[in-house]
Formats: sequence, structure tokens, C-alpha cells
Amino acid sequence: MISHKQEFYKQIQRVDPYRFARESLQLVGTIPLANLSRLAPLLEAATGEVAVTLSFSQDAGGRYLINLQAQAKLTLRCERCLSPNALLISSEVLLTPVNSESEEADLPEAYEAVPVEEGEANLLEAVEDELLLSIPIVVMHEDINECLQYGYRNSALAPEEQAVKIEEPANPFKLLKDAVPKD
Repeated sequence: MISHKQEFYKQIQRVDPYRFARESLQLVGTIPLANLSRLAPLLEAATGEVAVTLSFSQDAGGRYLINLQAQAKLTLRCERCLSPNALLISSEVLLTPVNSESEEADLPEAYEAVPVEEGEANLLEAVEDELLLSIPIVVMHEDINECLQYGYRNSALAPEEQAVKIEEPANPFKLLKDAVPKD
């Protein structure tokens, strides 16, 4: 286990996944959210950390595997009330290192590819990818009462105002009806 955050952050940027898998190593550490360049701008506050576990192994067929687990508390903007909304994001994915697109095309569906260049994989990018994919499409407080605490007011009309008042179009024959004497 790596204890110093900066060391862990740097170490997972250049990992030899094949050697780590042959040795069945496990890396456990944290990454400051501010160090995730694609995720940080989406956050209301890039404070806090991502807890990461990377477990390296091989399957029965000899395929190299990386079990990536990431968990973070992200503060995103609620799209209903536009105030901060803390979400606990957890992600787990089974990665396998690939050297080419043809290797990636041959992967079983259960595995996600992680590119290897010059024998090394950047697992920091994989962690950030998983967090980005775990963010809901529309971020909102689960309970509307939380939005109300931030001053959110439902802009919908009151029920009596919601009814659409349809005026009857003028009937051109009404004038004739009134003009014709009744027997």
C-alpha cells in the first residue's frame, strides 16, 4: 500500500500492468480531486479525494486483469435549484491492458480496455474516466425539500392557473340566428 498521496498519484500514471498482474499486486491510495484535470472543472468544489484500489491478476486463460474500484464524494451543481449537491460516487470495473485496437476488439464484454504504450498504462486516466461515467446525466438533489432549503421555488403555475382557458371562436352564424325571427 502506498501511503503518500503524491506518490500514489504519480505511480498510477505509469504502471506496468503485466508485471503487476504476474505478481498479483494491489495498489491502494487516494488521489486529490483537484489533480483530475477533466473532472475538477465540473465540480462546485474540487476538494476531497478519490479512494482507489487497483488489484492486478490473471484469469484462467492467462489474460491480464486490473480490478479498479474508486469511490469519491463529488460536489456538483443541482440542475433544479443550482446549489451544491454532494453525491457519493462508487465505481468498479474490470480492465485488461491492450496494445492495439485489434486486441481491444477481441475482448469479452465483461472487460474494458486500458491502452498500454511502451509497456505502461496510465491508470489515473482510467480512474478519472470511471468517475466521469458514474456522474448522473442530470444532477439533482434526491429530495426536493433539499432544493427548497436553498430557496428553490417551483415555477409551475397554481393548479387553477394551469388550466388553459380556451375561448370559443366567434360563430359567424350567431348573428343570423339572432336576426331571424322565431315563430
